[in-house]
Amino acid sequence: MPKETEAEITVDETAGLKAKNSELLGKLKKQQAEIDELLTAKEEAETEAATKAGDIEKLKQQLEKKHQNELDKLRGEKEALEKDLRTIRVDNAIATAISKGNIIADHVDAVEALLQRKVSYEDGVATIDGQSIEDWSKTYFSKAGAIYVNAANNSGANISSNDGSRASPFTLPKTEADITPEMMKYGREQPEAFNAMMAQAGLSIRI
Repeated sequence: MPKETEAEITVDETAGLKAKNSELLGKLKKQQAEIDELLTAKEEAETEAATKAGDIEKLKQQLEKKHQNELDKLRGEKEALEKDLRTIRVDNAIATAISKGNIIADHVDAVEALLQRKVSYEDGVATIDGQSIEDWSKTYFSKAGAIYVNAANNSGANISSNDGSRASPFTLPKTEADITPEMMKYGREQPEAFNAMMAQAGLSIRI
């Protein structure tokens, strides 16, 4: 059996994330339906209790406590599902951006961490600086983030002007002694990309 390429593995992972996303959406809809059903049942029980003889106030309090506990439990489960859904959506968008960006395998973890730090999530939508993760990443990988892109697909990032005219020549330094003046100049112009490169290299130097 032929060995799966990194691109094929990424596509499979993305498909799995999309499937999980759909599954979580289904669970959230079910949870909301159960909450609505409980609220309706609570109202009906309160009405029924008010018509019965005996200690109506005590009965009403018991029913309210029971329904409140059930509602709290369902709401907690719903919050957990929403958190999982956020994770799936963000991870899916980042995985897609990395796959389409043709990121060098050794840089994938650093790029993923960088994108995770920048993501905002509101009303079920993940963005970076007001753009979709994919659109923002496409621009980033053509400029400051070009150091992370495979050379065959790297349109480049000119160190001086960052105009994308040529590919970055940098390779990960093994020690701080391997950091060249050109790298430091790049770091002053693109500190975030430089710091991510140092983190990936396992070096403590930062700008």
